[in-house]
Amino acid sequence: MSEIGFGVWTLASEWWGEYSDAAAITLLRQAFDRGVTFFDTADTYGDGRGERLLAQAFSGADRDEIVIATKCGYDWEARSEARRAGQREAPQRFDVPFLERALDASLERLGCEHIDLWQLHNVRMA
Repeated sequence: MSEIGFGVWTLASEWWGEYSDAAAITLLRQAFDRGVTFFDTADTYGDGRGERLLAQAFSGADRDEIVIATKCGYDWEARSEARRAGQREAPQRFDVPFLERALDASLERLGCEHIDLWQLHNVRMA
């Protein structure tokens, strides 16, 4: 694994500018061509867009040459209700049935059979 990783949040959200899928995939491939093999994303980045971009950039044989880290824990279904109530952040859930669904959905978006590092996203100390 490379010492430097590529955070896909920068491509999947609009916080740092807008990137077309083609431009984002080009940047991911250029990083790989320069030795970056660690890519970090989350299911919530662009509502799954970060994971889908990685799937498009690294399908087939390339998948075995990279390390993918992704995160879970935000409840997308409850997010719209929370935003209507004035909250900016989606509610978090870490119960096993929710996590199982989140894992299956991430694997599907990533187009692979395993995730190298699966993390709980932004867990509060309490």
